Amino acid sequence: MKHLNQVDNYIANLDPDSDMNMGEIDKKDTQNVYDYLNKHFSYALFTDGFIGSLPNAYDMEVSFAYLNEEYYKLNKQFEISQGKELDFDYRFDNDIEIPVLIGKGLSETYPLGSTIRMEDPVLQKQITLKVQGILKPNVYHSNLYSLSSKQYYNFSVIIPINEDFINHANVELQLHGLFDIILLQTSKNEVQGLQEVIQDNLGLEFNFYTQK
Repeated sequence: MKHLNQVDNYIANLDPDSDMNMGEIDKKDTQNVYDYLNKHFSYALFTDGFIGSLPNAYDMEVSFAYLNEEYYKLNKQFEISQGKELDFDYRFDNDIEIPVLIGKGLSETYPLGSTIRMEDPVLQKQITLKVQGILKPNVYHSNLYSLSSKQYYNFSVIIPINEDFINHANVELQLHGLFDIILLQTSKNEVQGLQEVIQDNLGLEFNFYTQK
């Protein structure tokens, strides 16, 4: 948590009294929020739990996690045993090949350097992934509000996302990415402006807390 516990970092949390109806929120609404974020903030984004169809030697369900470069630099939890660190500097086009990290349990089926052609659950289109690194066994991520609650990534794919990727992603990724988004080196007044933008576009009330 020491990486998050820095002056002027704020972590988002959906207010428990705020009713959320996914059917009333569309891509235009969430995109308006991200346009504002990209213009006014540096932010760290991480979201996981998206399930995709990816055959493997153990017939395990495979989950997909998405993180931007700011989160990757801030939170050094995704340690690798083989390969190279994630690269976020790619162009989003029809020939896109995204470098990814995969869990140890998937490495038998998808060794270092292999490519995976699949339908991405948040882009909802066929893309190519290239295995750039393999995670150490039992790499996990802790819940920000319950540190003893851990998500393990032995059968996961870690996908680096940049602004272009986020703009092409569906409303589910954009919305879930807001739930624990970390605003970096900002102020209470600037945060209040974002709260108003979220309220106006999504009809949701978000609280923002320092880690303290």
